[in-house]
Amino acid sequence: MRTNATAVLTRGAAGLAVAAAAALAAPALASAEPTPLVPPTVQTAVDGNIVTVTLTNPNLDPLSGCTAVAVDSAKVPALMDDPTKFLEPGFVSWTSGVEGVIAGQTKSYTTPELNDGIYAFIGGCVSAGDPTRPALGDPSLVTIGNPFGSLGDLGGLTGSLGDLDLGGLLGGLLK
Repeated sequence: MRTNATAVLTRGAAGLAVAAAAALAAPALASAEPTPLVPPTVQTAVDGNIVTVTLTNPNLDPLSGCTAVAVDSAKVPALMDDPTKFLEPGFVSWTSGVEGVIAGQTKSYTTPELNDGIYAFIGGCVSAGDPTRPALGDPSLVTIGNPFGSLGDLGGLTGSLGDLDLGGLLGGLLK
């Protein structure tokens, strides 16, 4: 499961971060030597149906850029069946955009109002010196509003998924 999610999210994170990093560091590309990257730190805070996402790029590589995305967790099973769905317009619920976070910096973003639901937030970093080796963080589940109906309002419930089988978890929740 994690391998498929990593491959899918690699495409999106790599595309966004490469665009930002390349624009900032194009003159240095010829002489830059790639360094191993570490995933960004992604922190979320929920206020109603809006999420504040704080993204930190811990890398020293001046060609690195990091970005974050949120995917509606209900779409994760379809994503696992067909990783190219990640590239479809409207598939991603939110992205920090092409203005990624450069090495050693932190930026905060505010999502637009999201529909009630469970979202998987993930951050990724890539170096323009070697865009084929991104560093992706573990997805974090963020609950917005009251997607569980009679179970009560769980808005703001967050947590790291780590090596958890996201597809199995979501499949159980959606039955």
